[in-house]
Formats: sequence, C-alpha cells, structure tokens
Amino acid sequence: MLPAGRDVPQGNRYDNRFQARPADYLRRAVRLDDRPVRAFAYVTALGLYEFSINGSRVGDHVMAPGWTDYHTRVEYQTFDVTEMFCAGENVIGAILGEGWYSGRIGHNQRRAGNHYGGRPAFKCQIHLEYQDGRLERIVSDGDWQTTQGPILYSDFLAGEAFDARLEIDGWDQAGFDTSAWQPVEAFVPEPGAPVLDAQRVQPAREIARFEGRFLHEKGGIRDL
Repeated sequence: MLPAGRDVPQGNRYDNRFQARPADYLRRAVRLDDRPVRAFAYVTALGLYEFSINGSRVGDHVMAPGWTDYHTRVEYQTFDVTEMFCAGENVIGAILGEGWYSGRIGHNQRRAGNHYGGRPAFKCQIHLEYQDGRLERIVSDGDWQTTQGPILYSDFLAGEAFDARLEIDGWDQAGFDTSAWQPVEAFVPEPGAPVLDAQRVQPAREIARFEGRFLHEKGGIRDL
C-alpha cells in the first residue's frame, strides 16, 4: 500500500534541499459488530512504520521492521491487539517514513537515496476472532486514507524537521474528520512469483497414468 503515489513535494512547506519525503499518515476506520475475543496484527513496511489502534501505539519497536535486503526479504512484526479493539467504530493508524528503503544510508553523493526503491510502502493484516467462532480479516487495501502532517522529513543522515503547527490531533481515533484526506494506492509488489509456461510436446511413450488424489486435509483446506 503506497501513500497516494505522490512524488517528492516541490514548492510547498515540505520542500527541502535534501529532496527527502515527508512522513505519511495512514488510517483505516472499521466498524465491528462485536468485540473480538482474539486479535493479532501482522505489520511490516518498505521503510519505517509506527503502528496504532484507536489512538494507542502498538508495541515499543523503534525503526521497525528493521534493515534487510529488501530485494530478497522483509521482516514483519506480530502483535496481540485483542485488548485494543471494541464493538463499534475502530481506527487503525500508521506513520510511514523512508528509513533504509528509500532514505539516505551512505555518503555517496551520486546516490543520496532510493537505494532499494523510490517510495516507502506499508502492509498489515489483522486477524479477528469472535466468541461465536466468526473470523474476520482487515488488510492494507484501497480502503485506507492518507495525508501528510508535522514530520516534514525524517532521514538517517539529513535529520528530521518537525513543524508542531501541523500536528493532527485525534487523527488515529474514531470520529475524526477525514474529508481532506486522500485515498491510498494499493499495489501488488514486483517482482511477483514467476509464472512458468512450459513448452508442450507429444509424449514419446506413455508408461502409466495416475489420477489426482487428496493426500491430507488440514484446517478445512485440502492439499494435493
């Protein structure tokens, strides 16, 4: 999930000589009929994130999800958020920064940033289980909204600029007015899993023919 697909701002309060991006504020409001008896959140980002539910920060991680070779793997964090949800309107929020993914991580002036990609991205899944056995899943999709706030930029080498006049009180709580917020851009990461289309030829000889059969069934899902 990308923060609305915007380029680095130019000619406004977020413009800076480092061409660093401002932090993006992301939120999703969801209404639950009942309070879940169990809820787990699985969260990660290309960049750095700070995660919250109903105005309360989730976990104590700093600079999550950490630095990896983003072309190969991205770590994620798991949180038990059962006590943070209630019946009625709930709000899931995240602050997203460039971090190692698209920020500056070296003194090479020819490549000041964008070592792994040009824009940070955020991904989460929240699994909810109810008393009657119902299961529900909330994911990072096109239903989220985004805006920019007081963090003008935040970079390992360039530092951070914070304008307290732009603070957004209650942005990650229920009842907040999001009429000025924008939709996010949901996307499928590339490269995806390879699609193999083998060349088909007539067999030289058929020795035996095997019919497909189920080997086992687990959790209601059958595997061949």
